[in-house]
Parts: sequence; structure tokens; C-alpha cells
Amino acid sequence: MLGGKDTVVYRGRAVAGWLWWGTWAALLAVALVPPVLEGDFLSIGDFLIQVFAYGVAWGVPIWVMLLTLWSMEFYGRLTLTRSTLRVGRDRMPLSELDPVGARAVDREQPAMGARLRTSAGDVHVPYSGPTRPRGATFRYLGGSYGTPWGMDAVSLPTRDGGAVRFYVRNRGAFLAALDGVLPSS
Repeated sequence: MLGGKDTVVYRGRAVAGWLWWGTWAALLAVALVPPVLEGDFLSIGDFLIQVFAYGVAWGVPIWVMLLTLWSMEFYGRLTLTRSTLRVGRDRMPLSELDPVGARAVDREQPAMGARLRTSAGDVHVPYSGPTRPRGATFRYLGGSYGTPWGMDAVSLPTRDGGAVRFYVRNRGAFLAALDGVLPSS
């Protein structure tokens, strides 16, 4: 640790940048195109009022999408340091992970079709699940109720016999970074 801070080894965003920009562009198009096509505004103030009105009225589905993207980013952002795994607002010391089991996790990124099939049936309530031997539990980190479509769920075994699960965009890069910080046994 340098300067009292834990070194960040890996950062993973839950939402692709192109999706953010595309959604904002869609909102801008919904707000701007109708007033421009109608062309019946008298002043720049009138034009801005129409843009605002169209953006609010017809942009409701896009506002919902933006809120969903923000939520996915807030609760699904992944940060791996030399001592901690943080998914959203959940923090877990790496000492709780089983290093041998974590290294045995499949490194291959599944194809998009496999990720879509997996995420469609992968629903759990955070911090709950079937009880495993010795009282260990299977839980989702980050507040997610499942894996968003197109994302890849990673399950890592814990030392107490349970497992933690969260979603990532790049399985191979995350697991390679995790290998570098886990103890040898």
C-alpha cells in the first residue's frame, strides 16, 4: 500500500460507454427533431420550451433507460484492489475467497448466446439463497437480483464453503487480475 491507500488492480464498468452515449443521443433526438420539423416557434425561448416539453413528454422511456443504466453502473461497478473486492457498494476482503477454487473458475468468455440464456434464468435475491453445508450461503454482490442480459456471471467460492456471485463484462481480464492478487494457497 502506498500512501495508506490500497492499489487498484482492476476496474470494471457495468455499462458500455456506447450505450450511455447512444441513450443520451436518443433523448436529444426525441427532444430536438419534432420542434425542428414543425418549425412553428417564434423565438429561441419558444424553441427551448418546445425542446424541453418534447424531451420530458416523449422521452419518458428514455429517462427510464437512463435511470436503469445509472443503477446498473452504481450497483455493478467492479473494483479489485490488492486486499478487497468491491462490487457496487459491497466490499469483501480477498482473504474470504478460496484461492484454489477461484483459480479453478473457467477463464473463457462465453459467447453472447450463452450469456443471454444464462442471464435469462439467473435470478436471486441479494444476500440470500439456499443454505450450503456449514452455514455458508450463496449470495450476489452489488445489489443485483440477477445477471443483466449480455453480461457474464462469475461465481467465486469462499473459504467457508459458500460462494459469491456478481456480473462482469470481461471475465478473462477480471480473473487474470484476481490471480495476481490472491495468495498462493
